[in-house]
Amino acid sequence: MNYISDVKIKLNQLIFAKGRTKKDVTPYDCAEIVGKSYNYLWKISSINEDHPFPIEFVVPLMKAKNNYDVLELMAH
Repeated sequence: MNYISDVKIKLNQLIFAKGRTKKDVTPYDCAEIVGKSYNYLWKISSINEDHPFPIEFVVPLMKAKNNYDVLELMAH
């Protein structure tokens, strides 16, 4: 896989995988956190689509789900 595909996979997991917090943050909660619709988040995080994922959404979602895998991937 290439780097862009790896990032898209991590972004998809950030939204749709279970978080690492005691309170489960659903994809609908993620949409509310960033002020967008669930459908929009689904579209921009789809692995098979080339829609850009706005970087300003990443930090609040990482904090809410306590999942910093995207940041770790970008750091390497």
